Amino acid sequence: MLQRLYADNYKCLVNFELRLQELSLLLGPNGVGKTAVLDVVFALRRLLDGSARITDTDVFSTRTLTRWQSVQLQVFEVEVLLDTDRFVYRLEVGHDRSARRARIQLEKLVHQNDLGKGTLFEFENGEVRLYRDDYLVRPSIRLRLVGVRARPGCTQK
Repeated sequence: MLQRLYADNYKCLVNFELRLQELSLLLGPNGVGKTAVLDVVFALRRLLDGSARITDTDVFSTRTLTRWQSVQLQVFEVEVLLDTDRFVYRLEVGHDRSARRARIQLEKLVHQNDLGKGTLFEFENGEVRLYRDDYLVRPSIRLRLVGVRARPGCTQK
């Protein structure tokens, strides 16, 4: 069950946190961000299920940055509870407004249950770390992504 959504610097959402129950309603007047909340959830879902890339113009384009801020970073967190296991997914998207480009700066998945808490996956500055189930500080697999390019036709306009 989705328990928490955090978004910063996305459309009208600045340092926004929404705690959800089994049944939650989004109510409010026009222009307060109800659609922006749903857009974040939809964009994250598309990114995570592989149907979209960060370079796609309809996911996290520079147009989604909050207009009244000069910050070039968007931060998203999703907290999910599955039985007794809690997962927190964090995504940080860096933007170059002049080139109208976005790139993932940090992507991280943390797992917590009665036995402990630890990182399962981490991507930062082109380096990927996949951790063992026992959350050893030393990752079991470490990869460095060099020269990774977006597929043709996926540049932002």
